[in-house]
Amino acid sequence: MVFEALWRLTVRLGVIGYGLQLLEMIREQRRYRKLAFGEDSLVLGVELGGTTCVAALARLSDPTKILERYEVPTVDPDTTLGQIVEWAWEKRGKIKAIGIAAFGPVQLEKSKPDYGCIMKSTPKVAFRGADVVGKFKDFDVPMHFETDVNAPAYGELTHGGHEDSSSIVYVTVGTGVGIGAIANGRPVHGLMHMEGGHYNPRRKAGDDYPGWSDVHPDSLESMISSRAIAERAKVDISELKDLADDNPVWETIAYYMAEMCATITYLISPHVIVLGGGIMNREILLPMIREKTTEILNGYVNVPRVTEEMDQYICRSVFSSNSGIVGALSLGSLALEEARDGN
Repeated sequence: MVFEALWRLTVRLGVIGYGLQLLEMIREQRRYRKLAFGEDSLVLGVELGGTTCVAALARLSDPTKILERYEVPTVDPDTTLGQIVEWAWEKRGKIKAIGIAAFGPVQLEKSKPDYGCIMKSTPKVAFRGADVVGKFKDFDVPMHFETDVNAPAYGELTHGGHEDSSSIVYVTVGTGVGIGAIANGRPVHGLMHMEGGHYNPRRKAGDDYPGWSDVHPDSLESMISSRAIAERAKVDISELKDLADDNPVWETIAYYMAEMCATITYLISPHVIVLGGGIMNREILLPMIREKTTEILNGYVNVPRVTEEMDQYICRSVFSSNSGIVGALSLGSLALEEARDGN
């Protein structure tokens, strides 16, 4: 309506050139709205995991409601991604955008020749240098490529009920530890992307566990991942689900996660910290993490969200085990926005 009023005004004033520009802007906005919110417009989401890759289709207007889902084992790029492309290809006429969330490290800078690739430093040998984005180029639609933690962070921010927030940090704790961040509504990139699982938290007094990683033995991942918890409790990883709630290992894990949350608060100051991953299925952890984070902050961050609303500041993912694929699907709207804006 605003654009149309301006168009009429410019015609009356005789500024035809400017009026034509405005008319094209009106048409472009209408094309975008039709593309993004058409009833038949679909988004393809792809989540690359270490053992399983998930693909899903949803309407662009609501990426949280999965219409179709497809899972394949993570074998090698040609096999795994080829199966996903083949599965989605019959819907290509309705797919208007693609969102991809991948394990890393990955190249996210579009100006680089290896944009859309998994870097050669990844521990997953078969995927070193794999051109993930290139596998989907024949769909000829806007794509957004992200890390497997930035994607769920974006999904949480845009569809997780955090309407009053423009920044969020998402943490997943399971086989590994990953940290993703959204600031001012956009995924955080820099030199590459965040690798928060490799930072060294302050060691808990009396904790003599050496860590399992040869590269970064004192890293967060080495101290609290599922392997670390199993080794601390002297059980097999498969037995973690049966570990009693009163086992002292959970208090130790809560301490390290609180150290992480306090560090995130100091360094990034997000509106929300969302905790996900298999380990967060342990119900007793979240209250302990909140309590210990409050103790560590010790009143220094004196804002209501921390002092009075800790249950809203540090929370569990609303999408549970679907957080990754919902995040990938949510990237579809971002891909369209970037294409519209020429980014």
